[in-house]
Amino acid sequence: MRILNCYMANDSKGHFVTAKEAAKHNRQDVLCCVSCGCPLTLQRGNDGQPPWFEHDQMTVAEKILLRCTWLDPAEKEARRLHLQGMTVPDYTVKVRKWFCVMCDEDYEGEKCCP
Repeated sequence: MRILNCYMANDSKGHFVTAKEAAKHNRQDVLCCVSCGCPLTLQRGNDGQPPWFEHDQMTVAEKILLRCTWLDPAEKEARRLHLQGMTVPDYTVKVRKWFCVMCDEDYEGEKCCP
């Protein structure tokens, strides 16, 4: 499961903490995701990349992570289409009734007018 990097977290007191603040002050308390409440780990960044938080996916149930706003939009879309495909059966509808605008007549069966 791909979860995007996040740059904001809640500390143990419920205050917002940015990844830059956490890296600068070397915070050791537990930081949680603002969206889903999952524990986060601080990644310090490298090569000019700013610090960020990553979800600890090993300690949290998948159903909680699936509701997080930081879940990759492509994965959300794939999951939505999968669930939609499970609930809506694939039907093919064969058209039997036609109206010809040239003849101004209704007819049934195979389409014969252009």
